[in-house]
Amino acid sequence: MAYDEPLPLERLQDIERKAAKRKEYLREYSRTKGAATSRRLRAEARDEKKITGVPTLFNIRTNLHTGRYIAKTRGFVPCNTKAEEVLAAYTGACDICGRGPSGPRGLHIDHDHATGVFRGWLCSGCNTGVGAFRDDPSMLERAAAYLKTQFAKQIV
Repeated sequence: MAYDEPLPLERLQDIERKAAKRKEYLREYSRTKGAATSRRLRAEARDEKKITGVPTLFNIRTNLHTGRYIAKTRGFVPCNTKAEEVLAAYTGACDICGRGPSGPRGLHIDHDHATGVFRGWLCSGCNTGVGAFRDDPSMLERAAAYLKTQFAKQIV
């Protein structure tokens, strides 16, 4: 059969049948394995975190991925630690105040915005406080000294 000859009717119908089967397969695949599966996995991970209080590897990977995007848009270095290492450091309590997770978001992954190095897990209040002092230890020391002098004045 030469290239310029039209295909026989049987061959065209066979091609159309195969294309329809393939289209149906892809429709079914995307329905069961595509975005719906991703949504289902996220929902299962959220539910597991709510029940156990411990983030899953899926939760951490999603958090780090979102954090990387936010970091790039805000102009600081994203956390460059692997999700497995972050999960291994999880103790279930804030590394500063020792309180457990509070609120729907639980503990936050803290990292150095200049280098991207993971520092630990912080509760919402401590994470906000560290950010308010712009990750500067000398500012935190001055704040602690200020509070000590104010506390001493109240006792006298």
